[in-house]
Amino acid sequence: MTRPRHAEFGGSSPTLGGVGLRLAVLLVDEVGAADDVVQDVFARLLGADPATEIGYGYLRVAVVNECRSVLRGRRRRLGLWQRAAALAPRETDQPGTAPGDEPDDAARVRAAVRCLPPRQRQVVVLRFYEDLSVAETAAALGISAGAVSVNAHLALRRIGSELRRDS
Repeated sequence: MTRPRHAEFGGSSPTLGGVGLRLAVLLVDEVGAADDVVQDVFARLLGADPATEIGYGYLRVAVVNECRSVLRGRRRRLGLWQRAAALAPRETDQPGTAPGDEPDDAARVRAAVRCLPPRQRQVVVLRFYEDLSVAETAAALGISAGAVSVNAHLALRRIGSELRRDS
């Protein structure tokens, strides 16, 4: 993919902007913060060397890295008990609270993913939502393929135990 024109970088863009926003929402779990992440990434990309080709893979890595920064900042600001309370499912996350809610199983899985540590959550989102291979996930996160496999295994085991516990 060649470098997109400036108009394609907007948040309303159905291509890169929309994809980047969906990925950021899954990683930071807050639409406002995700929108800020994507806008920061696009601002940096607009200032990049015009000869540099920017494709979806480049954008994905930039969004994941910026989400890491946001999550690091959250960890610094929140104490241990506040962080545990923030990860607990909120009342608005329960199915049946508003029209158009997700099916019961999907809401339970999202709540279980929300409880994962940041690295495991990143691996789950990239491996199973973005449907990346182990090697692609490792490259996007800057970790080894073995670390991706271990984190995916631990995350799936924890999600499974959360879902069995809730049943």
